[in-house]
Amino acid sequence: MNWWQKIRRGFRALFRKEQLDREMDEEMRFHLEMRTRQNVQAGMEPEEARYAALRSFGGMEQVKEVCRELRGVEWIETFFQDVRFGLRLTLAGVVVGFTAAMALSRVIASFLYGVSRTDATTFVGISVLMTVVALMACYIPARRAARIDPMVALRYE
Repeated sequence: MNWWQKIRRGFRALFRKEQLDREMDEEMRFHLEMRTRQNVQAGMEPEEARYAALRSFGGMEQVKEVCRELRGVEWIETFFQDVRFGLRLTLAGVVVGFTAAMALSRVIASFLYGVSRTDATTFVGISVLMTVVALMACYIPARRAARIDPMVALRYE
């Protein structure tokens, strides 16, 4: 497989996750039904055959998780999940801070020289600065967390 195909597969795994999960569910159901049919043909009761088929696969969710890991984009998903969580908290903090600053603008204006009570440049500039700082504070741990293999992390807990 050349590098172009690897990139295409990576983007497909990243942006079409739901479709790939549906396809994987269908394929797992197909294999489970096939194994159940084989067990019934071997003389088992249908309910017992289904349970035996499930046991032979191991855990269905564990098999699905291994397949998701093999896509190779789990680290990107982990990274974006951590950054999204941090940004949600940051935006909530910026909204609360902006609201409090507007409410206390008369007091703030008395402490600052040359800044009016409703100086939009100051409010927007500080909000953007705080968002960038918080984004960097989210980025560094998210990058580290994305590089850690989940199985290694679980082994050390």
